[in-house]
Amino acid sequence: MNLFLDDIKDIRKFKSNKGKKFLVTCPKSRAQEILDFLTQITESIIVVEVNDNELINSLNKFIVINLDSNTPLERAQECITNSTDYNKEGKLDGESVSFMIDSGTKSQPFMVSNLLIQYLPKTFMLTGSMLGKNKIYYPQYSSQIKPTFFTSEKKPIAIIADWFANGDSTMMFRQLQAFIDNESKKGNEVHIITKPNYGKILEFFLKNCKIISSLENLKAIESLLRSKYYSKVYRLPILNTEPPLMHIYELCSKALGFEEIFEFVPLKTEILPELPQKTIQTIEKERTKGNKIVGLQFNTSSEERSWTLDQAEKFVSYCNENNISVMNLTPHNFIIKDLIDVSYLQGPQLFTFISHMDAVVGIDSFCGQIAGVLGVPNITVWGKNFPDLQDNLKGGKFFTSFRSISNNYSLVSRDTKAGSIPAEIVFKRLKQIFNSELILKKERITAQDTIDGIGIEWVGEG
Repeated sequence: MNLFLDDIKDIRKFKSNKGKKFLVTCPKSRAQEILDFLTQITESIIVVEVNDNELINSLNKFIVINLDSNTPLERAQECITNSTDYNKEGKLDGESVSFMIDSGTKSQPFMVSNLLIQYLPKTFMLTGSMLGKNKIYYPQYSSQIKPTFFTSEKKPIAIIADWFANGDSTMMFRQLQAFIDNESKKGNEVHIITKPNYGKILEFFLKNCKIISSLENLKAIESLLRSKYYSKVYRLPILNTEPPLMHIYELCSKALGFEEIFEFVPLKTEILPELPQKTIQTIEKERTKGNKIVGLQFNTSSEERSWTLDQAEKFVSYCNENNISVMNLTPHNFIIKDLIDVSYLQGPQLFTFISHMDAVVGIDSFCGQIAGVLGVPNITVWGKNFPDLQDNLKGGKFFTSFRSISNNYSLVSRDTKAGSIPAEIVFKRLKQIFNSELILKKERITAQDTIDGIGIEWVGEG
């Protein structure tokens, strides 16, 4: 991944969506109240600890709103709405907290991590985070020249997992929990810093740790690495740019310091949440027909990775003719006859539902990887990328595999387009799996298995 281009992309996105910049300061006693108020306006927030006017004096491009212990929230709302200062010259008494915010309603959460941070004086470093009413942690900074109000006897350990996708993080549950448990025995607190969507899933499955779902781009990560808040910071790698090929499971295990790779053990279904009653009734209705049930994810934002509507319709039709019920797992705008929709399920509930499936058929995305973690048979229809990802980007080779961790059969398009893989082949392989004519590997699928072509079938010309 080109980090410089990624950084430029973030800057452009922020500039196209930015609103007005405000510095809202209040007594420390009102900090939580004011943060919860601001989260109703924007998610672009940085918390800054101050004890004099040094910060205000350095941020001349910000609209300044100084709230005392009695200023009503309505006054703050009025100032933000009208972009006007309030009590700008007022002297701060005692311990205070400031909030740097961008009020743009179209500004994506945490884009501030790239540009708002640059306005902070160089003496300010990351010293923690603050939890808003919306259950999101916001990065917190304070001057390292002066005594800070936020201290702890022992510094925590951080794991930066900012590039994980949902499926990738799913495959890492066991290693992450083992790392957390090992550090807990030493008396160390572990913070996992990741993107908001992934944080919600990690928060459910991982115990005895703090999930911080806010620090997501390069400026914020740089400030984290430079700060003295953490005793150690682990950056989980995603792309292995040099041989040998490694599976993400193996790569991240080594990054966390494990000398031996854990063997695969399916996720325990008893820890999963219950399904809504209407979903249970949907499953029972199809079971009473004597049907097998297959989960389907055929679409994503990438056209090359998506299976075409035509192929998905054919696949559902073949299944319906052979007493196999197909459940749609993810939202899309298409209408397919006989496809039963359960895309309203989110997060851990999706894990529960997939655990009830006889198989999952999908593109290279998280539903198939969830199936692998649960030990459910899964077929991947590959497009754009390959199981070993060696030639997925022009001009670059990456030796990292994101293939489902168990029970996977991969159909790979030679022309890198998932739509080139016929529904007939996918259905035939599904039937072979159900008839035990095609045996899947129940143990962990290693990088060497992928190199050896185990469970991989190339389709078409290219």
